[in-house]
Amino acid sequence: MLNSVSEQLMSDVPLGVFQSGGLDSCIITAAMRIMGVKDIETFSIGFEKIKDH
Repeated sequence: MLNSVSEQLMSDVPLGVFQSGGLDSCIITAAMRIMGVKDIETFSIGFEKIKDH
């Protein structure tokens, strides 16, 4: 798994991680940190439940 994450870290632009709140995105973010990425931009979106009429 670390090899797959490492391959995705090759970029000419700043990297970011979309945090879904699940285990997968947390592990990927932790792997990036272990590999020495210091400033990790993380993003998360919430949705308000729409009431049925």
